[in-house]
Amino acid sequence: MSCQVPAVSRFSIGVSLALCVLTLPAECRGPQTYAEFRSALGRRTLDRLRADGRIRQIWGVLVPRELLLDPDTRAAAALLAAGPTAALTGLTAAWLQGCPAAATPVVHVAVPYSSSLRTQEGLVVHQGRRLLNEVIEERGLRTVEVEVAITELLCTDLAKRALAVADQAAALIPERERSAFRERIADRLATRADRRGTARAGALLCLITGRADSPPESWLKLLVVEAGFPPPWSSSRWLMRWSVSVMSWICVGRTCASRWSTTVMRPTSTGWTAMPSATLIWSGVDGSPSGRLQLTSVSPPRCSHDSMTRSRQGCGVLQDDPR
Repeated sequence: MSCQVPAVSRFSIGVSLALCVLTLPAECRGPQTYAEFRSALGRRTLDRLRADGRIRQIWGVLVPRELLLDPDTRAAAALLAAGPTAALTGLTAAWLQGCPAAATPVVHVAVPYSSSLRTQEGLVVHQGRRLLNEVIEERGLRTVEVEVAITELLCTDLAKRALAVADQAAALIPERERSAFRERIADRLATRADRRGTARAGALLCLITGRADSPPESWLKLLVVEAGFPPPWSSSRWLMRWSVSVMSWICVGRTCASRWSTTVMRPTSTGWTAMPSATLIWSGVDGSPSGRLQLTSVSPPRCSHDSMTRSRQGCGVLQDDPR
């Protein structure tokens, strides 16, 4: 009695070989060049993993699919693509050093002028004479110091986001050292070769306190000052009333153009005193976060219980950030 062994097709052999590499070796769990992956896995295995999508390519660097959106992996891939003299800068450097308001899927990297790397999808390349003079290592990644990153953001990024990130950076140091922190940034602005944005950065620098509990509180601080009111940090309770009033209005319908007024209170030695009412004007596409929020003052109304009740209702976040 004979036993016939079934023939194994070439297709089934290919499938079994492809399924053998379900997880990459430990030395391949990160961004690498094609040559490095080929040396570790072999050309045929690497090509097969790339064909079925388990290894992806970004900026000329290969990355495992499951790590494609990991911020640290993307930052490491950007540095590998930029070369050994590059360093993370801007939002990426600030996020890496403890400022969550700077989180973004786009990686910002500084390179010398001799580098041929250019800005592309998901990667912003910065070139500057002094950007790479102060480089440290954070979590194994080369990055510019946080003060360098904050100086760049104050000059080039959205004002609201730059202020929120700067407030978080200031909050990381003791309060007695924050004045010196602002002075060092002021010195950097004064000696900055590119003068574009330095005037606005100087105005934002005066608002950095490190006392904001969240990015919306930093945004609101800027909104109040831009509207012509005095800086609200002299009383945290006044800032709280401002934030509650503004956020309440934003939660009431997202029409293309809306107007709403409320009584703003400030603390005095005898209690709360009514300030001129704030007229808030929202302009933008219905439901769009890219509208504009304006704040103007009109004649002071009488403070009533109903107005204070309205100012306590609802909560939300400012919607005028285009990003």
